[in-house]
Amino acid sequence: MNGKPIWIVAILFISMPFSSQSFSKYKDSNKLDEAAIQIIRDDVRLARQVDFDLAPLRSRADLNGYMSRIPKDSPINALPVSAAKRFFESVEFNEKGVTTFSYQELSGLTASRVYAILSLIAYKARHNPCLGC
Repeated sequence: MNGKPIWIVAILFISMPFSSQSFSKYKDSNKLDEAAIQIIRDDVRLARQVDFDLAPLRSRADLNGYMSRIPKDSPINALPVSAAKRFFESVEFNEKGVTTFSYQELSGLTASRVYAILSLIAYKARHNPCLGC
């Protein structure tokens, strides 16, 4: 009975360095994870900025001008004229781009057509899920 507590203490004493090493590795891994997350956030922000810079419609004025002279090859032509008008009227902007719009008019389109229409207003990458972006 007297030897049992000594063995328990010896096992705890021997396992302590392994526990602290494991914790240290976890902390280092956590730092790497945070760095990777920051890289992803930066990449998504850059993609959003590039999408915004390349989008032909970045403001209400751009949208109104586009509505008055919609090109024949515009992806918006996948919608009936009345639906395209309702969609464009639902789009709202701030200084960073689109803030909201109605999905209703896009609901019957294929994913690729929706993507093409949303590309006009720089919405495609704006709302991709990203950790805290």
